[in-house]
Amino acid sequence: NYYGYRQVALVNDTSYTAKDSLDTTMSYIIVAVNQDARPRDDTDWQPILVHRSVLPTAGTISAVADTSGAIITLEGFKNQTGIIIYRYVETDTLTPVFTDTTVDTVYTDTILNNSFYVYRARALNELGLSSFTAYSAQIQRIPVGKTDMIDASKGTDSGVVAINWDSVKTAQTYLILRANISDIAYDSSFKKVDSTSKTFYVDSVTSDSVYVYRIKAVGPAGQGAMSDVQSAGFRLQASVPDSVTNFYASNNNGYGYVELYWYASATGGTPTEFVIERTEDTTLAFTAIDSVSYDPLKGTYDYSNDYSGTLTSPEGYYYRIIAKNPTGESVPSVVMFGTK
Repeated sequence: NYYGYRQVALVNDTSYTAKDSLDTTMSYIIVAVNQDARPRDDTDWQPILVHRSVLPTAGTISAVADTSGAIITLEGFKNQTGIIIYRYVETDTLTPVFTDTTVDTVYTDTILNNSFYVYRARALNELGLSSFTAYSAQIQRIPVGKTDMIDASKGTDSGVVAINWDSVKTAQTYLILRANISDIAYDSSFKKVDSTSKTFYVDSVTSDSVYVYRIKAVGPAGQGAMSDVQSAGFRLQASVPDSVTNFYASNNNGYGYVELYWYASATGGTPTEFVIERTEDTTLAFTAIDSVSYDPLKGTYDYSNDYSGTLTSPEGYYYRIIAKNPTGESVPSVVMFGTK
């Protein structure tokens, strides 16, 4: 036993036929010996590498999807030192966009939500490559992608809310979840939209209700996550809004602008916007400088006014807020003086 090599023969001739199996790669050395059966020195022998005598044989490949991607299982491959996995996106092209060499029998591939994938493989060793396996079944990742956007129309006076969202490629249906703004508990069985080409729904609402909506896409692999954006939809009451409450303007806050805060009134018609007005002197007319859209998900409204110009001392403005909807506008809020 020289340096881990096992003696297979002791011969006086200059040729020898090996009887060993070649299921694995082997190497041989020839050691020159004297009468004491010892190597004369290390320079008297060199390894001789002998390769396998057969090409590798391809087995089978299967692929299933889970939340992390594609789980690929390889079985029945023989005489290989590695396996090359090929990935194809969409079965009508069958152009490989990915290859990876593995010696494992299970491989995880990271794939996208909105595409279909198939796989095949071939084995390799020192002599070359095997034939291809058959294609795996077509798969898609779990879960199907969630919708990117949802928008519900606001301020309609027709008693309906129109909900729109972005489509998901692998969706078969969409689930609409609705909750009343006064109790954010989503009804997951509110509505199912069966057409994958239809990405809108019209919901009938009463005049005193405000709802928020979310969407789930549903495909062969299961339900996707809920849409990130909550959008509110409501029907206008047939009356003008009441004045805003708790209006406040900051004085000398040190930030270089005036901060305005207010609350929408809980009574009166639903506003669609709040108009910010100001004047240098209360004996002069107020001028609208901006507006803020109504959002039923919002509690406190805030607005920053970075005014400029030469003013009388003390330098500042008088501010007020008016709530508006298509029916009309509220009585102006109390007047507050604000300075930088």
